[in-house]
Amino acid sequence: MRYCTSLLFLLTIIIGCSKKNAARTNFAELTVDGKKVVFDSLEAVFDTSAQAIDCNFQVYKRGTGTHMEWETESGSRWINGIYNYPGESLPGRSIVYLHIQNYINNVPGSYTLVNNSLTMTIDQSTNGRLHGTFSGKITCYTCNPYGAEVDISNGEFEMPYSYR
Repeated sequence: MRYCTSLLFLLTIIIGCSKKNAARTNFAELTVDGKKVVFDSLEAVFDTSAQAIDCNFQVYKRGTGTHMEWETESGSRWINGIYNYPGESLPGRSIVYLHIQNYINNVPGSYTLVNNSLTMTIDQSTNGRLHGTFSGKITCYTCNPYGAEVDISNGEFEMPYSYR
């Protein structure tokens, strides 16, 4: 009986600690100037009413005031692809703007695109969900010196999207 109990305990530990290969869903995160920011409220809405297909992305970290908003533009209903800032003229894909307001240890940070280089890639869009990555540079208006260019790295999102 003692051996059966030990065997069951060992199997429970092995099964409980085994890695799951499930895909992550509903997340957006990035590292700005070496500080990781994770968002938990996500929304992307594509506006197909004009020649240029705009998409407004909004992600928030509830209860903190931390949020990020960006807009993309393309001349195609095909969502997947590479979007750049500064962008291309229509019908090319481009990032129109990106703004980040964050609070890390109660210290505010305000970042936006000015004359920076930023790339976003949407590599999956099925069943009302999209996945993408982004990286590049952004201007910091709360850094010393004012207007310093800082890195955005490890940017990734997987979120729902809708059409308007």
